[in-house]
Amino acid sequence: MLDVVVLACFYTLRLLAGGAATAIGVSDWLLAFSVFFFFGLAMVKRYSELRELAVPPDGSAVGRGYFRSDLEPIGTFGVASGMISVLVLVLYVMSPEVRLLYRHPAILLLLCPLFLYWITRLWFKANRGEVILIDFQRIPGVSPDFVMNHVRAGQEIFTKEIIDAGFEQIGERKGLLKESYFVRFRRAEK
Repeated sequence: MLDVVVLACFYTLRLLAGGAATAIGVSDWLLAFSVFFFFGLAMVKRYSELRELAVPPDGSAVGRGYFRSDLEPIGTFGVASGMISVLVLVLYVMSPEVRLLYRHPAILLLLCPLFLYWITRLWFKANRGEVILIDFQRIPGVSPDFVMNHVRAGQEIFTKEIIDAGFEQIGERKGLLKESYFVRFRRAEK
């Protein structure tokens, strides 16, 4: 579990570093939301990995410190953490300081159903063994320098790596994102 906590803290630390780099203060509310949100994302990552490993029910995932029997609590903690992040958002919107920042703060409450939907959908997909790949198009001579210097590979290579890991491509949404691609995979039947 320490790995998941550290991962969530590192993601939150990136927010602090970004705030420091841009001289924009990071609120306690954002930090609280982020810790729970990122912990939930880290848990869904571990859940998906452990679910797909060939490990006997009472066997340990080598080098991971988890057992197949840990799937249920990992899922519970992950979903709960995601829901708590939404609760933090609600508490923030209802706080007195928000009324000073926004003319109509209640509009921010519309984010809550979106986050609830996204978090539950993510967990349903993980439970079904589905993976969604969204990344920048990396096309020499077309993609911006930032993408060419920071994205390791293009869609073809990532798709091949995922298929080689035992997944099958079940869909692709073209034109959904301007400079990115969106591909869906499901664990191939054995």
